[in-house]
Amino acid sequence: MPRKSTDHAQEQRVTLGNFERGLAEKKIQADNYRSIALGVAGSGTLIAGVGAFVAGWAFMKFKAPDVIEDVKGFVFNSLDSAADIILPGNPVELRREAQALAKERARLASAEAVYCTFSSERYDAAECSNVFLEKDAYAQALVDFQERVRALYGVGGKYGNENRRNDTYWSLIFGGLGDIDPNLDNNPNNNEP
Repeated sequence: MPRKSTDHAQEQRVTLGNFERGLAEKKIQADNYRSIALGVAGSGTLIAGVGAFVAGWAFMKFKAPDVIEDVKGFVFNSLDSAADIILPGNPVELRREAQALAKERARLASAEAVYCTFSSERYDAAECSNVFLEKDAYAQALVDFQERVRALYGVGGKYGNENRRNDTYWSLIFGGLGDIDPNLDNNPNNNEP
């Protein structure tokens, strides 16, 4: 409902004395302390939540260590399967193979240092011979793997082009794995543009 305009205005003033001003300052301080307390309580709740999460994770690692690995395996396998369906040529599967080859390379290098070094406490000629046989098998598996990747993503490969390899998938497969990448080993015949 519309209101009628006023024809005059009155001004009223409230004057506070020292006592009233002290009460107002106490109220303002109380409101400030209340907002600080709410912030601290909220932080405490967050810290307690994080602490409960960490405690639960530690308890689960202690009581059921396989559950975490099972969940990670399920999630990563599902993501890998979805990526392999979407991406051409299964690059995620090839990345897993490259990682396994890199892990095998590290194991063989460690075994060679332990069993094939004369100054090593565990030097053993028979074990050294086995390590070199395993290295030969590893080298052949690596060459076969590199040829499969070249056939898919290399120069003139199925998903490469006539002049250049497909760097996106090449980096996805070999990225950060050192001399698993044929361009980072010592063989000059493996260099591709």
